[in-house]
Amino acid sequence: MKKFFISPVVAGLAISLSGCIDSSNDNKPQIRKAEKPKLSFTAQKYTRCGIKDYAGTTIIFHDKAGQEIATFKSHDSAQFTQEIPTGAQHVSIIGENAVFESEKITGVITALDISRGAKLSNVMFYDLTESCECRDVTADFTSLNSTHSAFYILDSYLYPISDDHDDLKVCQNKRSAFYAIKLPGYDDVLATLRDIPADKDELTFSGSDFSHEGVKLDVSALPLNSRYTVRGIGESDQVIYSQSSSVSASERQAYTFPSITSENYITSFQSESAELGNLSFYTVSGGVSKIDDTGLVTSISIPEQPMDMLETVSNIFGRSTLEYDFSNVDSRLRLAHWRFEYQWIDSSVNRVDWEVQGSLKAEIPELSFGDFLTLPEDRQTQSVKVVISGHQGAPTGLTEYRANIKDNTDFVHSDKYHFVRVEATNSVTY
Repeated sequence: MKKFFISPVVAGLAISLSGCIDSSNDNKPQIRKAEKPKLSFTAQKYTRCGIKDYAGTTIIFHDKAGQEIATFKSHDSAQFTQEIPTGAQHVSIIGENAVFESEKITGVITALDISRGAKLSNVMFYDLTESCECRDVTADFTSLNSTHSAFYILDSYLYPISDDHDDLKVCQNKRSAFYAIKLPGYDDVLATLRDIPADKDELTFSGSDFSHEGVKLDVSALPLNSRYTVRGIGESDQVIYSQSSSVSASERQAYTFPSITSENYITSFQSESAELGNLSFYTVSGGVSKIDDTGLVTSISIPEQPMDMLETVSNIFGRSTLEYDFSNVDSRLRLAHWRFEYQWIDSSVNRVDWEVQGSLKAEIPELSFGDFLTLPEDRQTQSVKVVISGHQGAPTGLTEYRANIKDNTDFVHSDKYHFVRVEATNSVTY
């Protein structure tokens, strides 16, 4: 077994001169030694109760050919920072995923081309077996019968409630209750946001609680055959309300509530199904834009779905290496994010979820994971998903892009850039 030793860095040598010797070096400028490139990330885990930090991942550095050259452990911390070993070109982060207690799923997240340093932001594993501590809370609107009897009461999805009571499931990640009222035939909407006390199982609402004015959105600038989702975000990135509809559904009005939320976003997207051979695809193209306090919705240009993108995905089954090139799809795109699901029987691991993120044009080598993971030869590829994404105006270099954009493969947005993505997901049909 090959061992790697890292020698300590010598910071410098101080020489003290005395007497009549001229120390001419004293006035020479200090030359700072260049820092070595580093890898840094925070591992997280998605659960039914929210997103949590995830400690204990294994980090494997690979050379250009995919061979393992160094291994580290994050131990008790979700944060990891490490100088990149000499010769390392790619890195894989290994953790555990879970859907059922009886099924063992290994999660692998690989980042390509990290030799110049990388700040990774989308290192996300998942555990859907955890049960949340939830309690039932009732929202009581009976007092509105005498003051606002003709009004609709709307929930956090802006859908009418059919009764004067609403049942809430209050779990660890739900801290407040959002409701709105609207008079049929009019555009005006008033909303309320109420904190949910830990010692109460009933919230009583009156007309005076609804004091936050809604701002109607004009979605006519969006593509006519697209759908959209409006999200209002509060403190700690909590989604206060979320409203979805199609642009063609003229009777469905969209609103934001700037006095309640800190940020409001609109996602516009188009989706379709396609088939190639024995593979069925579900494709999504979309973009995200921030909404200002006046309700202005700017036009979002949605990337087109290239057919050769589907052909690239369909050609990978049964191959150990993969070359792809999405560099000509759309000038706003920057990153390719692959997700492979492998499954087999009679193995210590039932399933592997493998994610790979890299530039728009790259080769994914056959990776070696040492003793931590061995992929059997008889594995079956169950599904493949690729998301190519980017922010308009963002840096074009992969290292610079990773350093400037956070969570760059999800439907989120930064204040600085418009976010766009193209997604293709397929599963085998037998």
